Amino acid sequence: MERGTKSRIVQRLYDRGMSQTELLQMFRLIDWMMTLPPGLHAQFESDLQAFEEEQKMPTIYPCEQRWLDRGRNEGRTEGRTEGICSGIELGLKLRFGQAGVALMPRIREVKDPSALELLLNAIETVPDLAAFTGLLPAQPTD
Repeated sequence: MERGTKSRIVQRLYDRGMSQTELLQMFRLIDWMMTLPPGLHAQFESDLQAFEEEQKMPTIYPCEQRWLDRGRNEGRTEGRTEGICSGIELGLKLRFGQAGVALMPRIREVKDPSALELLLNAIETVPDLAAFTGLLPAQPTD
């Protein structure tokens, strides 16, 4: 499938006078059905952006862009948190053995990446496992 064919199809959708919602639904369907290799996809997006600027019609609503950005940020934070937790687990295993690894369920409850970084850095400097355990948030009582 070549980029030009996909571009012409999408441009014809604009010419049909569809509502923005219908246009977005059709665009998503065509994008799914006519997958281009990464290099051609980038060129297609460039072509589409130039066409939209001529037509003054965005492909996605601003609220959709905010949702995408928010999802991206949440994904980055989640990935960062998982990475730091993996580092903490390795550090605890190397420094304190299985007793240190046993703290991981409590550590995984911490969602703030900054707090996790402090715990990661503390592994090197705390005198013993009890001191490290003292840095963890209190366990909820049932």
